Amino acid sequence: AANHAANLALVRGQVKRAFALYMEGSSDAAATGTVPNPLADSASRIRMEIAALGDAPRGAQRMDALLTRTPPSSMSVEDRPYFSVARTYARLGRPDRSRAILADYERDVRDTVFKRAQQPALHDALGEIALAENKPSDAIAEFRRGDVLPDGPAHGCIVCLAVNLARAFDAAHQTDSAIVNYEKFLTTPYFERMDFPLFVQFTDPTDPIYLSGVQRRLGELYEAKSDTAKAVARYRAFVELWKNADSELQPDR
Repeated sequence: AANHAANLALVRGQVKRAFALYMEGSSDAAATGTVPNPLADSASRIRMEIAALGDAPRGAQRMDALLTRTPPSSMSVEDRPYFSVARTYARLGRPDRSRAILADYERDVRDTVFKRAQQPALHDALGEIALAENKPSDAIAEFRRGDVLPDGPAHGCIVCLAVNLARAFDAAHQTDSAIVNYEKFLTTPYFERMDFPLFVQFTDPTDPIYLSGVQRRLGELYEAKSDTAKAVARYRAFVELWKNADSELQPDR
């Protein structure tokens, strides 16, 4: 319940409340015997900070310290959040550290069946690295690879590819394609928008991470195209989401 409330608070721009609730959820889980994964949890929290605030103060140093205390190699293979950590470093603007984490994965994980099942997550991480390296065309290709397995879809998150492609097309200044995919993210019915996607390990709930930013970015893109009606609609949706946001975020409205 605390985690669900935290996700809702983050959508509304109430970052302080969200992180207090996430901490409460982690404490409750530990008290009931659920062993938390501090490395995965911290990587996810830093991505949430970046999404809401545009930055995560000392994020790279915090990740470095966590990796020193809890290296992935100290965990069982299925609990090692290599790709989550790599995505976080990429969003922090440290693709070099992301690639080092993926090199650790290639060195330490030998089970070929396990690695085949992990290919989508690997490609998603490579897509984030490509964005951080200002290679949006490579990111588009990697995100597409991250959405499929040889026998069909990689997972049940039917809006994840759209928002990733939108970000990559946006970075490539392909405005029309970015708009199409941002709109697809917003308008596609998907029942887990406020929760962690089912059967997708070490990833993020989509709306707490993306919803407010997508509404605002679409407003900007429509404004640049002089489509006033659509720009106003998206700006209004963003303002409605963040009408009770933290005081330091109010200027964004």
